[in-house]
Amino acid sequence: MKPDKEREIAIWRMSILGTLVSARLEHGDREELLRAAALRTYVAPDGRRMRFTWRTLEGWYYQYKSRGLTGLAVRPRADTGVCRSIPEAVAKHILALRREVGRRSIRVLIRAVERAKLVPPGTLTKSSVARLLRAHGLSRRPRATPTRSRTAARWRRRSRSRPMSVRTSSRRATSRRPMSRV
Repeated sequence: MKPDKEREIAIWRMSILGTLVSARLEHGDREELLRAAALRTYVAPDGRRMRFTWRTLEGWYYQYKSRGLTGLAVRPRADTGVCRSIPEAVAKHILALRREVGRRSIRVLIRAVERAKLVPPGTLTKSSVARLLRAHGLSRRPRATPTRSRTAARWRRRSRSRPMSVRTSSRRATSRRPMSRV
């Protein structure tokens, strides 16, 4: 993030904290002010309307108390781009298996890692393995976009093959028998 944008966000956060920072508070006043501030809706510098929990505001308050205005600036995560749910050795093994045979499905990759006893069965999820493969450019399927989604392609194919048809129900019509009287 650009330094100007970071400073703008820090000043905006400071304006939300306002009275908490400038007032001399008695015991119990801080939590009351935080809860009152959490009930309000704020307009962010980019124009979005936002609400925050009182715990978020409390975190900002203590960040400001310890580090000043720089404590309120947005900081990127230190572990950005690192897969936290899959251990590094397991990730290397999954990537090597995928590079070896690119057609292996995620389910097969997970099963292979479990058989190698690198992880206990059921600990890896398909979504985390898919994220890992996508991050390393080994995903077979690119992310869906509005123009390249499966549903959009299906509708295009369907409209070409049946231009003016009405979609009918897939269930067969069944005759209803009246209930017998007892």
